[in-house]
Amino acid sequence: MTLADDPQIGALAQCLGDVVAASVIIDSLPVNPGPAVQFAVGVRRPKAATEVAHAVICTSWQGLDAAKRYAALARVALKSGRSARTQAPWTDFLKQPAVSVVGGSQGIVKLEANTPTRAGQVFLMAQNRDLPAFSR
Repeated sequence: MTLADDPQIGALAQCLGDVVAASVIIDSLPVNPGPAVQFAVGVRRPKAATEVAHAVICTSWQGLDAAKRYAALARVALKSGRSARTQAPWTDFLKQPAVSVVGGSQGIVKLEANTPTRAGQVFLMAQNRDLPAFSR
């Protein structure tokens, strides 16, 4: 048995896609808009030297309704919200963001954005639970 055999971890890994680095976090703390059981972050390698790295954040929610609520909150946060930790606007770090409800039985939401500076910062964001619309 591998980690990918776990339904939630497998769904999160599939959501991340082909990344050069990833972290899957199991978190039982309640978050907005409900308990996110697990989430994953990753960074895709730029295809060319002239492109920037691309961050991928996938979250798993208890049901499609909670996933849709989070996606709506994340879209707003990415436009006008700030990091709870640094108070910097998300627009300073996450460029050209896109949020989609992947859905499925694991209630997956995918957030993608270009990260022109410090692509690895997405891992610090995950470690600190400082993700868009992810406040406790």
